[in-house]
Formats: sequence, C-alpha cells, structure tokens
Amino acid sequence: MRNDKVVFISDKWSLERLIDVQHRISNQRIRVSIERLDELNRKFEKALAREDDSKKNGE
Repeated sequence: MRNDKVVFISDKWSLERLIDVQHRISNQRIRVSIERLDELNRKFEKALAREDDSKKNGE
C-alpha cells in the first residue's frame, strides 16, 4: 500500500530537492532489488550444482 502525501512546493530549490530525494530512494530500491536477484541467482546455481552432483553420483 502506498502512502501518498500532498506536498506544496514554494520554490524551485525545494522542488529540485524533492526530486533528488525521490531519485535516490528509487535508485536504492533498484539496488536492493538487484542485490536480492543476485542472491536468488546464487542460491539457484548452488541448487543446480547439487542436482548435477547427485545425478553424477547416482549414475
């Protein structure tokens, strides 16, 4: 659920500051998402390697 708020901007500096903060938050979320995907990918690769090893040992 989003927590949207109405913000009244009285000057250009405040608007630029708000946009900068929004970009940093967005970039941080993207970075966290990429780190999570990397972690899941490593787990998947380990699981595949274990599966391959068990097939080799079973044959």
